[in-house]
Amino acid sequence: MKREVKEEVGIDVKDESLYHVSHDGAGVIWDLYYFIVTDYEIIKDGQALEEDEVIDGFVWKSFDEIIDMCISEEIHEERTIGVLLTYILNQKK
Repeated sequence: MKREVKEEVGIDVKDESLYHVSHDGAGVIWDLYYFIVTDYEIIKDGQALEEDEVIDGFVWKSFDEIIDMCISEEIHEERTIGVLLTYILNQKK
């Protein structure tokens, strides 16, 4: 499932797999798609953003840092917290 939005964070994804889809919304579709990226290249020219668009790009975090971010509500979207913590716990088995 290849998408063309990777340039927004400054990476060119070579290999990705769909990990989880979180469905939500009764009248409005508000699904969240979570992907695992196993191969990528950093785009030399940086991010390809639209005018006035601000995306921080990517920052690598350890599993423990991500857990701390969920606890401190730095990551506060509840569905994302559930998916991240489930993934991390399954990786630590």
